[in-house]
Amino acid sequence: MFELISFGYIHNEAEEGHNQPPIADITIDLRQHIRDADADTFALVGTTAAMLAAYGGGSPRPVTVAIGNKTGQHAAPGFVEALSDRLIAGGYTTNVYHRDLAAAAA
Repeated sequence: MFELISFGYIHNEAEEGHNQPPIADITIDLRQHIRDADADTFALVGTTAAMLAAYGGGSPRPVTVAIGNKTGQHAAPGFVEALSDRLIAGGYTTNVYHRDLAAAAA
């Protein structure tokens, strides 16, 4: 089982004075990898799903994965949804949470 959390670095920075991601087993920073959420930029999804399956596929507890970009409103949530779909297709269970999806862009 995987817990997938999308988030935006700028929202946490404004609230807590630093840009720390949520507590997770694995944190993926998309800021330098995905620039346009509307483009076909999710080539990383397949590789990430394979890596997660190898890392946590046999774990007795959920593996928490935090995936962030600048705002957490476009690229990170889209990536998390695509990753969840890929993991589900591979026979895994996922829970998805979008921490900053409704937050106002700074």
